[in-house]
Amino acid sequence: MADVTQRVIQVVARELRTSESSITSASKFQEDLGADSLALTRLGMALETEFGCTVLDDDAELIVTVGGMVTYIEGRLAA
Repeated sequence: MADVTQRVIQVVARELRTSESSITSASKFQEDLGADSLALTRLGMALETEFGCTVLDDDAELIVTVGGMVTYIEGRLAA
């Protein structure tokens, strides 16, 4: 689902104010992209709006990378 990956990267870039080209599936939200807890909360809400699905807080705390978020969103969309 390359479309999901690209859309997640676009939302991450917009919310974390970074370039899409600097984001990979292996990028870690906090270590690589400099996201703090507030930024992660905003990101979760933006992804919910983009994909029309819920990102559960307990699940979001366990998602460390962009690729992990893509996998999570794909699972939520398939449910």
